[in-house]
Amino acid sequence: MEKTATKETIEHYMNPEIKNTILRCCINVESEYVKWFVGDQTGWYYKRKGKNAAIPAISEGYDLQIQKFRTLHYTLAYYDYDLFTLNFSSADEKTEGKTKSKALVKAYAFGIDIDTVDQENGHGANIHEPAVKEAVESMASFFVSKLKEICPNSIYCLYSGGGIYVLIHHGVFEEYFKNYPEKLEEQKALDTDILTDALNKVIMEWQNEFYTQFPQHKKYAKADAINGAKRVFKTIFSIHKKHPYAVIPLDKDNIKIDFEKAKYPLSQEVIKTGESWYTEYDKDNKFLAYLEPYLSKATEDNIRNIYAGESVLISETEHINFEEYPPCIQNILKMPSCGAGATRALAILAAYLGQIGVPHNTAKALWCELAQRWSAAALTTNVFESWYKKMNCPGCKTIMTPGEGYPSVDLANLGVCKPNSKCYLVKFSSPVYYTDKQLYIEKLKRDLLR
Repeated sequence: MEKTATKETIEHYMNPEIKNTILRCCINVESEYVKWFVGDQTGWYYKRKGKNAAIPAISEGYDLQIQKFRTLHYTLAYYDYDLFTLNFSSADEKTEGKTKSKALVKAYAFGIDIDTVDQENGHGANIHEPAVKEAVESMASFFVSKLKEICPNSIYCLYSGGGIYVLIHHGVFEEYFKNYPEKLEEQKALDTDILTDALNKVIMEWQNEFYTQFPQHKKYAKADAINGAKRVFKTIFSIHKKHPYAVIPLDKDNIKIDFEKAKYPLSQEVIKTGESWYTEYDKDNKFLAYLEPYLSKATEDNIRNIYAGESVLISETEHINFEEYPPCIQNILKMPSCGAGATRALAILAAYLGQIGVPHNTAKALWCELAQRWSAAALTTNVFESWYKKMNCPGCKTIMTPGEGYPSVDLANLGVCKPNSKCYLVKFSSPVYYTDKQLYIEKLKRDLLR
C-alpha cells in the first residue's frame, strides 16, 4: 500500500491531546471493547505471522496507522478483543470472518453521514458553495432536532471535511447487547444486522421527511443509510484525504461549519473541544423504545432474506388432511397454549401450510384459530402473510437446534418434535418433504445434480 502520511500529518497525530481524544473514543474501558482502526480506505489489516489481522484501536495500532496513512478511520462498532486474533487472509477466512466480526460486536455508535450531492457530475458537490453548505447544515440540524426528542444527551456532531457526521453515543444500546454473551454466534451476527438495518430505516424515513419540508435542499445534501458492523467514519481530528481540514466537533445547538477552524495544524482552542466530546449519554432506553417498530421490520426483512434464499416450492396437491402432517406440526396444532416460542411456531406453521398447498383462506383460518387459542402476539402482526408461500419452511435440523427466540425459528423448547418411522424415511429433511412425496423426490434429484 502506498504511504500517504507526511511529516506534517504525523506531527498532527502525535500531539498528545489529539491522540488521547481519539483513543478515548475508541475504547469502552469498563467492558474492554474496542474499535477497529482503518487507514485511509485500504488499511484494514496488518501482517501477523504472515496472516492478515485487524488493527485494534489502541495506542500501538494508532502509532502503526499514522506512520502509513494520512486519514484515520475507525468502525462505528466496538468489538470483543477476540476479533483481533482472527486471520483474514484467504477468501474462506474473510467469509468466515464476516459472520464472526458481526458476532463479536459488543457495542455500536449510530452514525449518520450527511454528505453533498452533485447531480450533474455524479460526485460530491463543493461544500464551499453557499447553497451546498446551507443544505448540509440544515439537514444535520433537522436530524439533531429529531434526536433531541429521544436522546438529547447522546448527540455528537463533527465536520467531516466534506460534510457532517451526526453520531449517537454507543451507550444508548447497552440494553440491546446485554444478552449477547449467551447467544449463539449466528444469532449474534443476525442481531447485529437487525440493529444496523433498523438504524438505516430511521435515516431513510427522516431524510424523506426533510426533503418534504425542505425540497430546495434535496439536490445538494443526502444522508447515507449504510450503518453496518464494518461501517467506518473518520476519527475525530482525522485529516481529510484531499482537503486541508481535520475532523472537528460542531455545536449541536448551532450547527455551522467553520472552515478556518478546521484547517490544520489545529488551534489549541479547537483541540480542547475534544476533551468533552463523546462523554455522556442517556440511560433511559428511550432510543431503543423508539427503535422498536424499526427493529421489528428489520427482523422480518432479515428472516425473509434467510428463508427465501431459494424459490419457494409449492406442492401441486392440496394437503389438507391432518393425518398427512408430521408429528411436529400435529403437536403444534394440538397444543392448548404456548408461551415463549409461539411466534416461532406460528411462523413455521404458516410456511409449512403454504408449501403443502393448503389454500390461503383455509390456511389463514387454521392459523388464526391457533393464534387466538394461544393469545399470541403474532395474531396482530403480519407473520402469516410474511411466511405463507413466501418462505421455505425451515428444515428439521434448524427446527431441532436450540436458538435464541424469534427470529430464530426452532421448536426445540416446545417438545413437539416426536419423530416416527416416516421421519427416518425422509432422513429428517423437512416437514414439507414428510408430507409431499413428489417434492421430496425432486429434492433428491437436485441433490444428485450438485
